[in-house]
Amino acid sequence: MTLTNKGSARLFKKSSLTVALSSAILASFSFQGVAAEDDEITKIERVQVTGSRIRSAEAMSSAPIQVVDSAAIDASGSLNIQDLLLENPAFGTPAISRTNSNFNTASAGVATVDLRNLGSNRTLVLVNGRRYVSGVPGSSAVDLNTIPSQFIERVEIMTGGASSVYGSDAVAGVVNFVLKDDFEGIEFEGQYGESSEGDDESRQFNFTSGLSSSDGKGHAMFHLGYSDQGAVFSRDRDRSAVDQFSGIFFEDDPVANPGSVFDAVSPFLSSFPPQGRFSAGDETFTFNDANTLQNSFSTNGGDGVAANGFNRSGVRTIAIPTERYLFASNGSYELSDKHSFFYEGTYAATTTVSELEPFPFASDDIYANGQVPIEFNVNGEILRNAFVPDDIYNAATDTDGDGMRDIFFAKRLSDIGNRGARAERDTFRLALGFQGEIADGWFYDTYHVYGKTKEQQVSGGLVNVQSFRQGLEAVIDSQVSIAKI
Repeated sequence: MTLTNKGSARLFKKSSLTVALSSAILASFSFQGVAAEDDEITKIERVQVTGSRIRSAEAMSSAPIQVVDSAAIDASGSLNIQDLLLENPAFGTPAISRTNSNFNTASAGVATVDLRNLGSNRTLVLVNGRRYVSGVPGSSAVDLNTIPSQFIERVEIMTGGASSVYGSDAVAGVVNFVLKDDFEGIEFEGQYGESSEGDDESRQFNFTSGLSSSDGKGHAMFHLGYSDQGAVFSRDRDRSAVDQFSGIFFEDDPVANPGSVFDAVSPFLSSFPPQGRFSAGDETFTFNDANTLQNSFSTNGGDGVAANGFNRSGVRTIAIPTERYLFASNGSYELSDKHSFFYEGTYAATTTVSELEPFPFASDDIYANGQVPIEFNVNGEILRNAFVPDDIYNAATDTDGDGMRDIFFAKRLSDIGNRGARAERDTFRLALGFQGEIADGWFYDTYHVYGKTKEQQVSGGLVNVQSFRQGLEAVIDSQVSIAKI
């Protein structure tokens, strides 16, 4: 689906500006704030600032602008620029990242930014001051997987006053990625790393080149990149290997002990086990490790009874494996002293794989009253379900008043397999435009941007509900002989 298709034209009037300039370092790794003070006076004849529709000096802004430069990006070694930006307290928890989207039915592994926790849709992401194609269908959120870190000159972050210029999609602020445009030569980069636990393997290979025309009027840059970030599973960390829950919910008086919210109570297993849980009359049945039917069930165990529940953390993924291929290019050509042509092109192919526990299935998913009939009136003859064990059948009663026995069940569909999805995304963006100065100090900046994101996803581990119900209603036909079967 086409997500972005915009054109824009701007005119600006040059004037002499008297401003006060002052700067302060706001972070230890090149986050810089700039605010106006009354210390020095200077006169500016011409100002051009990317990321703003108003030509004004960076220091004139009433809201400080934070800047992350290319040196900080290179030093961080981040495969995705999202990882570095999240170290800035101005950014809240991202709506989507590869560490919080394992349960998403779509857009798993996408990397977004969220200024001040006001929502990704309210954080405007620009590239060279121009809008970028969305990476999430139905949303304006940009996937930072499609912006190569090695191609970024700096990142400009403004958290206040942006909506007056850009509208409601910049209520939280603006993040502007300024790409390099003056690099000449060839640069190759390779990187490999893994966590201290031996997982979360990451590798990347990047090739960047830049050249200029013989007359110095034209310049172009090209970037090819590949990165692969491995998976991290809950079972591989001691603190997350077994299902747990906050201790605040087990307090008789939570107000008296609010600190218990940080206490982990474990195990806190799921009551949907792979072997099934069956309620028949006043009894609850399940199968033990020896596959023997027993008429007792305990989710988390206790009082000498073994736990029958299911540990979901044994399957869940903490960080989704993400593989991407990137191509980016930009360039410009001076048509005259006051007019120039420019272009920006990006193509990104991203593949993510999510995995989580098998589907939790219960009889109320397919029956309105939640009761599975295990007896049926067929031509005046009462037939029983073909697969229900005698102990469960004998304990079952009629709970819905139709005269037939029925039961309730809950089961983890492990025999079908884990749930998960493989998603492939292709993002393309091309910007073409002209900028320069016309008569009497008027400036113009006109361009056209075309962008498109395609997502293809294959999911597994689910069931056809109608077919499942038909299978549950199988009976033994007393009129059919064994020979005929």
